[in-house]
Amino acid sequence: MKIRHIIFFISALFFTGSVFALPALAPVFAGIGTLVVGSAVASSLTAGALIAIGVATVVVGAYAGSQLLGAMKMDFPDDMSAQAQSALANQQGSTNPLPVIYGKRRVGGTPIFYHVSGADNEFLHVVYAIAEGEIQGVSQVYLNNDEVNTPPDLYDTSLTDILINEGEGGTIGNISVFGMENIQKPKYEPTVKYEIYNGTTTQTADKDLISETNGTWTSSDRLQGVAYAIVRFKFEPEVFGNTGIPQVNFDVIGKKTRSTTSGGTTYKVFSDNPADCIEDYLTNTIYGRSVPSSQIDTTSFTTARNICDTEVTVGDKTQKKYTCNGILNTNNKALDNIEKLLTSCRGSLIFSGGKYKLLIDDTGTAVQTFDEDNIVGAFELSLGGKEYKANKIRANFFNKNRDMQGDFAIVESSTFKTEDNGLSLERAIELPFTDQMERAQMISTINMKQSRQSLVFKFTSTIVGLRAEIGDVVFISLESLGWNTLNSNQGKKFKIMRLAIKNNDEVDITAREYDDDVYDFGLIQAEDTSPNTSLPNFSSVDKP
Repeated sequence: MKIRHIIFFISALFFTGSVFALPALAPVFAGIGTLVVGSAVASSLTAGALIAIGVATVVVGAYAGSQLLGAMKMDFPDDMSAQAQSALANQQGSTNPLPVIYGKRRVGGTPIFYHVSGADNEFLHVVYAIAEGEIQGVSQVYLNNDEVNTPPDLYDTSLTDILINEGEGGTIGNISVFGMENIQKPKYEPTVKYEIYNGTTTQTADKDLISETNGTWTSSDRLQGVAYAIVRFKFEPEVFGNTGIPQVNFDVIGKKTRSTTSGGTTYKVFSDNPADCIEDYLTNTIYGRSVPSSQIDTTSFTTARNICDTEVTVGDKTQKKYTCNGILNTNNKALDNIEKLLTSCRGSLIFSGGKYKLLIDDTGTAVQTFDEDNIVGAFELSLGGKEYKANKIRANFFNKNRDMQGDFAIVESSTFKTEDNGLSLERAIELPFTDQMERAQMISTINMKQSRQSLVFKFTSTIVGLRAEIGDVVFISLESLGWNTLNSNQGKKFKIMRLAIKNNDEVDITAREYDDDVYDFGLIQAEDTSPNTSLPNFSSVDKP
């Protein structure tokens, strides 16, 4: 069912059970729903509470999601490995969803067509549906986890400049790297050929397949908008053994998500920036939420995009701070998909002033001061206990250095554990769109340090409170709490988590404690990718 546009709103607390969701904030959080609303509802929301989804709605910066950082969970159910196996499998089924691949990801494909040809039926043609198009391309094909050819590294940043020709491979510079004519391993050269179609809206049916199947595959079988592969196997027991059709996997350079203009023409280019991926999901009319571009706050998305592209040193490399690499299941609810995308950048999505804004939880400068002159009535101060803190975090993710298998990164602090009287406060998070050990450690470190900032302050302001926005850093200077002497007498820093306008023009504000040091993730050790043994692979036997 097509949903023209969607307002993410749930009046009840969605984040119940989150270790970082303090009790004082339970009534004020908003999550993601599937309520289709008209302009009247949208305007009423604009005039009332500003709605936030993701990290900004959780008190101490945890990611949005009911499975993340549950209160004192001592067992860590890990379904990431099962998800990895499912993503790499060639599962048959007429109802399998066509995934969206953001960034770079190794996947299987859904076989949608089989045909046998040749004088002795020695050729098997299989068509694999890979993903929603248009993708940038496919850099490698694997048969039973063995590379068919030897192209450049999938994670080489130069691959963003790949030129793809439908069904004919592509080039980097003057080197042909993809396609049916690029089978470089001798054992596959006479037995396998493949063609990749990137899922453009103008792609035509493959002429070779039409010919080799005697018209079973027709000129109408264009699969426009679907990225797919045609793989032809020649029966050869010495190459494939007697195990049947080999498992086929593809290193995919995914969806073209960033709009750019050249010569007066606007078109999409590949980007693994989380802001581009989130905007694509919100606005796409086929698998996304069909949000009109007029309802996207371009300023906030540009700011978020720049934060994600900031160069940081993590492990032994300097790289972009956040990227988005993973598979989005189009059968999932919008709630689940948005949450997963936001984990890649510690982001928040809010609807304010009739537009969707993307905020990245990052350092900020105080833009306003609240004190006795503009705080009216009573206020509430909540102190988080040990159930809202962590001194050890395990992050589950898909590791590109482990063939995209489920893996986990662990960060812990002996200093925090000492502060917690030696008690281990361990939590688990899932990062389905993170594919690197070092980046998973960076996110976990920030998350753990954020958990130590557990003060939540709720108060009512005069109308001047509307000068602040969700995500802004502000000073709160109250003599009764001793905050007026902090930061050179400017007050204590907090970050705005919620604003709601009352009918008497007063503003209810909820803010959580802020500290610049939270975002200093320190020195991250590089992942050890060296093998632990020099023994040969027992599952690989050379041909005699």
